[in-house]
Amino acid sequence: MKRYILFFIALHFSFPGSAQHQAKQWIFGQGLGMDFTTPQVSFFNVPYIPNEPNHRDYNQSSVYCDEKGEILLYFLNGKYYDKNNNIISGGEVYEYKFSPNTLLFGENKTSFFINFSNNKNVIFHYYVYGEPENISTKNHSIRLNKITLNNSTIISIDSIDTYNNSNPVSFINRANSGINLTPISSKGNIFFMIDAPGTNKAVIIVKIDSTGFQEILNHNIIRQNNTSLFPEQLFFFHPLTETFFILGKKYDSNGIHHTFLERFKHQNNFNFSINPTNRLFFPLKPGINNQNTQAFIKYCITLQGRYIYMFGSWNNQLFIERADLFAKDSLAFYNSHVQIPLPQPLQLISSGTTQYWLDSQVGPDGNIYFMLAKRNQISLTNQTPNNPENKFLCRIINPEDSDINNVQIEMNFHTFPDWSLFASFPGLSTNQLMPPPFEVLSSCSDSVHLDLNYKNIIDSVWWDFGDPVGLGTANNSSVVSPVIKYPNYGKYYVSVQLWFDGDTLRTLGDTVLVEPVPHVEFPFHDTLICIGESVTVDASQGFEASYLWSTGSTDSVLEITETGLYWVQVSTACGTAYDTVQVRVIRAPEEAVHDTSVCFFGPVLFDVSADSATYLWSTGSTGPTFAPRQIGNYWVEVQNICGGYYKEFRVELENCEKTLYIPNAFTPNGDGVNDCFQVSAENVADYLIQIFNRWGTMVYSSTDPKECWDGQYQGKPVQEGVYLYLIRYTDRDGNPQTPKRGEIVLYR
Repeated sequence: MKRYILFFIALHFSFPGSAQHQAKQWIFGQGLGMDFTTPQVSFFNVPYIPNEPNHRDYNQSSVYCDEKGEILLYFLNGKYYDKNNNIISGGEVYEYKFSPNTLLFGENKTSFFINFSNNKNVIFHYYVYGEPENISTKNHSIRLNKITLNNSTIISIDSIDTYNNSNPVSFINRANSGINLTPISSKGNIFFMIDAPGTNKAVIIVKIDSTGFQEILNHNIIRQNNTSLFPEQLFFFHPLTETFFILGKKYDSNGIHHTFLERFKHQNNFNFSINPTNRLFFPLKPGINNQNTQAFIKYCITLQGRYIYMFGSWNNQLFIERADLFAKDSLAFYNSHVQIPLPQPLQLISSGTTQYWLDSQVGPDGNIYFMLAKRNQISLTNQTPNNPENKFLCRIINPEDSDINNVQIEMNFHTFPDWSLFASFPGLSTNQLMPPPFEVLSSCSDSVHLDLNYKNIIDSVWWDFGDPVGLGTANNSSVVSPVIKYPNYGKYYVSVQLWFDGDTLRTLGDTVLVEPVPHVEFPFHDTLICIGESVTVDASQGFEASYLWSTGSTDSVLEITETGLYWVQVSTACGTAYDTVQVRVIRAPEEAVHDTSVCFFGPVLFDVSADSATYLWSTGSTGPTFAPRQIGNYWVEVQNICGGYYKEFRVELENCEKTLYIPNAFTPNGDGVNDCFQVSAENVADYLIQIFNRWGTMVYSSTDPKECWDGQYQGKPVQEGVYLYLIRYTDRDGNPQTPKRGEIVLYR
């Protein structure tokens, strides 16, 4: 029984920093969607419009995403849609059909979004279209469209050019061939390769620019004896090693073909360093002969580009193998092949049904997703390649792990509706698959945390953080996941050298936006203002931040007119800063000195205290109080921020002896002589006199030493006799003195 070699390829790689962004949302099949922006991959649906009956559409698709990886527009089954799933005006392709045998003979990635500059408002898209004449021939063309946007809104779709290779056996027109138009960006050019049957060239290079397609024939990829190259089955560019790979087959004298990867560099223009000794050969299964061959049906590389996964068939069994693309030579590559155990055996043909690898693609989460399709003989006869069982999504978990025991295959990871998982994942340009050089886990200037996305393919790294002046020796690091403390926020170009096996793989770079950390430090924390004035406290950061004051204000500045303790909180995504200020409202000093007399045996105290004032007395004293010790002329100057005064005054001496003269008798008989009892008091204060009769009744009291008692109680004259007095008082400085007690005699 003769077994055919079937190739069905999807292998993509890219160079980080290209104009497009990693696509984290995919649309494919009969309106199916996968979202990698969520913590775990999630699924959604979009509108789907078939072009042919009986689920015959190949549902080719491509997506264009923004910086976050979210879809801005997409192409599905011959129609352009915006991010809201609305068909764009003028965005429907007439007669969007393919040959029914295409899927069995190679790759089918036929539509791609590309950029020729960093202009976000102009993008380009190309796709294959055309109606097949019959099962054995194709009549396909490639169209290039220019799409103009304005702030993510599609303004127009304009046709730029159409390409149709005139050779009927080119894979674009050959029925038993897939269509692989994966764009490659190298040396400032974007191009894809097609086979070149009937010529001395191994391939035709088709260059794409903003004006259209251009065939490049003056290159040095020449056809060699007993060797063929098949770019429609496998063609990719590894940007980290700057190496091209094309699937090739070399036929020996026994008619057995040996599959290999042609490996070469891009030198300049369209000249390449082709050397047969650089080929990487795949191992043959036991018992291979010209009638019994193995088939690798599908290829996919891991997200970081270290390993290539091969989905194949042998002896009516499906299998998956892995090999190391970083192998130094063909022998090391050969020896690195290892088969990944499947959860259960899978037969290629069983009960008239063919089961085969339909498509595979690495996701932004690092897992490889693949479709396992079924097709029966009836569907082949009726030219219906689809099957209701085409609904199971599978995946390879941890495909980049160096320990093969950690690699797991999960069959039927997710189930879609019948018929819907057909026929391939979206066509993604190489730079839409690879991640950027590194992830910015934290962008705050005090702790910028970078995490390399290519940890599994390197031995060591050397970082340059883009600020040799500000960072000094800390501008470089060999840590895979470094944390940097930048002195200033802003944009920095960060580069990293990747090293493997003693050689530099590549230096990658990207711009990092370092976010500011809020910082508040008022120029003062205790300040004074005068009555009727205000002070403005400014917490502005010079960048976007939120503010909250103790008053409830959310402005960046606060005007204060009252005494109090005020605080502010300034917050950003990088943290919260806090500071306080004490404000006191004060008056201008008021005059508090005047001419006065001083007891010759004791001082008087002048107190001119005022809010936050300075003092200067004529004696040189700088305190708020002053006690002169001698007579003379003095002055004082008192100042604060609200004003002040200068005052001259004189101090005289006087007799300050405390004396009390208390009569011992009086005659209130109205004769005008000694009619009143009065105490004579000098230099006393807080004076109180109380007079009692012999039964203890208080008949008189007074606090004024100038008053006298006329001998009456409650308006009536009291009897003659002896009365007692009690006098309490202080000196003029307020010091309590010993109370005076005695008797007085009242005569009439």
